[in-house]
Amino acid sequence: MNHPTATWWLQPRDSIMARNARPADNTMTTLPFPWPSTLAGALRTHIGFAGGTKFSIDAKDARAISVQGPLLAERDGDTFRLLPPAPKDTLWMEIQGDPQQARLYRLTPQPVPEDVTLDTGFGDLELLTPNAATGKHKPTHGPMFWSWEHYQQWLLNPPQNPITRHKTDHGVTALPQERRTHVAIDPHTNTAQDGALFSTEMLRFTILPPTTTGALELSKRRELGLLLRCQHKRLQAGTVILGGERRLGALKPTPHATWPAFPNNGQYKGCRRLRLILLTPAIFKNGFKPGSKTNEGLPKGARLVAAAVGRPEIISGWDIEKRQPKCTRRMASAGSVYWVELDHGVDPDTWASNIWFKSISDDPQDRMDGFGLCAVGRA
Repeated sequence: MNHPTATWWLQPRDSIMARNARPADNTMTTLPFPWPSTLAGALRTHIGFAGGTKFSIDAKDARAISVQGPLLAERDGDTFRLLPPAPKDTLWMEIQGDPQQARLYRLTPQPVPEDVTLDTGFGDLELLTPNAATGKHKPTHGPMFWSWEHYQQWLLNPPQNPITRHKTDHGVTALPQERRTHVAIDPHTNTAQDGALFSTEMLRFTILPPTTTGALELSKRRELGLLLRCQHKRLQAGTVILGGERRLGALKPTPHATWPAFPNNGQYKGCRRLRLILLTPAIFKNGFKPGSKTNEGLPKGARLVAAAVGRPEIISGWDIEKRQPKCTRRMASAGSVYWVELDHGVDPDTWASNIWFKSISDDPQDRMDGFGLCAVGRA
């Protein structure tokens, strides 16, 4: 059945394993959030095995199935609250004596003074500075995922001055990680094999509130999951194998949940500069910089003027079709921010609408795999 809505909800049945690129010694470590390729592979496998026990579609046709996401979300009945990754044009400073609250500063680009020569290797990109003096306060970590209400405000009405925020009210600090210890059993003796003790880390999508009594208040737990977009005539609700160790997730369409609509009420009118914020990691031919000479992945009519990008994430994997390892590539992490300046004569609302919640990775296959999904904000 081809659902009119292309938005789906994937609820992990248990904790899932999303392995990172570290070698597996005695501990298999996890990513803080699954990559888009993990989700794309799970959905394409689900579609390929729909209605049978054999993979029934061609590998080329499978790669052509476009998947957008995943994005973290919280479900409450038929209501889904989006929790996008924290933007990187932020600076959190601790408030002495209150570990739960922090001062949130906004990073803004500033031109390099003409009398200053900097050999940064980044060409003519502008420098980022806080929007106020930070004093002697120490930097601290903020929430890894923001509630959509705060995120939307950061996009369209970014604060001109620092603001005080309670971290837990601003979003989700991070997905809980569970470490489990395993042992290999000798099939002949039914006892543990010598030296075969190892552990795995997994992501849990249920957050239990802290209590003073130690008892679990299950009625107040927060159920998190993955929102995605994919439209294929063979995609059906059911059980999906997600991540390592064949962990299970429940997939179903969500007519009550959609991607946030483009704010087409003139929010970008008069803006010559805009911010592109990555909702999923992106892969570019020029390293951290989006677009090339042909502006692949980006609408034409803009140039990059500044960027706030964290450490690169390394992605590889195993190519089942070619039966060989995939090339190792670097990605710009989710939350990376790019300031672009529009050319004269380019309408900012039209330009922004062409890129709103679309993928901006350079390669078309990476875009179909979900890499580079972005939102657009005012500079």
